[in-house]
Amino acid sequence: MGRLSAVTHQVASDARTDFDTNLKLFQRPLNQLGRAAPYLVDALKQMIAQPFNVDTVDKVIRGDYANVSATIDLTLSAIDNGYLTGTGVSGMLRALEQAWGRDPNTMVPDIRYSPNPAAVPIERGE
Repeated sequence: MGRLSAVTHQVASDARTDFDTNLKLFQRPLNQLGRAAPYLVDALKQMIAQPFNVDTVDKVIRGDYANVSATIDLTLSAIDNGYLTGTGVSGMLRALEQAWGRDPNTMVPDIRYSPNPAAVPIERGE
């Protein structure tokens, strides 16, 4: 038992610095998960039973038909954002829709001028 205890102590003390470093590096992701906690449960519910919410999945199929509805946006600005972004004609359908009198404030936001979420500066408050 004495030799086993000595070997266990040696292995544990060698791994302690790596373990402490890993715990320190793990604090930031856990802190961010703590901040997202109110929304995390609902997000996991959505991920489990896509495209239906877990709470309402029993109401989807009743009898021999499915209660599913879809909303399809076929406005020119939505088609422009969805299919033409990044091509040479990007923005032309949006301009055509505005020329026909559509208010730009009621249109789908232009994806070309939306801020990139990956370019947001990281918070260094911790």
